[in-house]
Amino acid sequence: MSVHSCCEHNFALQAAIADARHSRRQCCIAWLDLTNAFGSVPHETIFTSLQWAGLNEEAISVIRRLYAINTTNIRSHQGLTPEISIQAGVKQGCPLSPIIFNLTMEPVIRAILQLGSGYSLYRRSIDVLAYADNLTFLSESPEGFQAMLECDPRWRKKLEVS
Repeated sequence: MSVHSCCEHNFALQAAIADARHSRRQCCIAWLDLTNAFGSVPHETIFTSLQWAGLNEEAISVIRRLYAINTTNIRSHQGLTPEISIQAGVKQGCPLSPIIFNLTMEPVIRAILQLGSGYSLYRRSIDVLAYADNLTFLSESPEGFQAMLECDPRWRKKLEVS
């Protein structure tokens, strides 16, 4: 990937920290890790996010069929358990899963960006950095930072400071 990898994020964070020290400005940063991110996204949230992203109904229907009637069993010394319905998570190993997960995260990232509470660096605002299931929030003030953490209460429960 040419951009938005760990190296670019580390560079942006180092630059923001160095700038804050040099200019004696506040820089509030939090590294957040989504708890069991890939396994915990409810399927209905996935489908809603796909609609929000503009995917047509036919494509969403194909993905719905991919996630329909998913079950598993647990093998123990007493034999197999009854089937357990799987209502959340993306499919491990499926080439669509990273794309589906990213599209599901998109509304959260956009909500943060709309707040406009980021850290100003070289006339650009750095609000949120996202990589896989990790988010980093940056703000110039504790108030802006708190607004980022509270922007969507449905997601706040999923966030675990790492």
